[in-house]
Amino acid sequence: MNIVSIFEQAGFLFYPLSFFFIIALGLILHLSTQFFFIQRSLNNGDINGNSFLKKSFQKKNLDQMMESWNFFERRIQWLSSIASLSTMTGLLGTVIGIYNSFLSMKEQGIATAEVFAAGISTALITTIFGLCIAIPSLFFFHIFEHWIEVILEKFSILYESKE
Repeated sequence: MNIVSIFEQAGFLFYPLSFFFIIALGLILHLSTQFFFIQRSLNNGDINGNSFLKKSFQKKNLDQMMESWNFFERRIQWLSSIASLSTMTGLLGTVIGIYNSFLSMKEQGIATAEVFAAGISTALITTIFGLCIAIPSLFFFHIFEHWIEVILEKFSILYESKE
């Protein structure tokens, strides 16, 4: 069984699941690199070394500075949404696969394991794809939520020491 046959068995739900995977991977890579460079600049005490930190640091008050971080919080929320959507898409594939299995048994007039197996394989493949997208997305969602709390705490301490 090769990868192409697995994708063919997943059916049309492979396309939204692939889309969710690409978006989640892109967000994870983008946010990881952004947080890495921000964290490095904060640890070195070099606010001017990061353009985002420099712009945030120039805000007039702490509330305006915190608003500039909404960019990251909105991106992080996308990971939570992708986790939910990929799980539900995998569940939809499960229901469609089981329905197709029962439909095949009805059309053939017999209930054998071979007839039932084709639909169940579709059900399991879409469920696996959905969970393989949802679990890392949810994991990184929580990691990034924690990182943003730590970074904002360090940043607010630096900002208050500026005043």
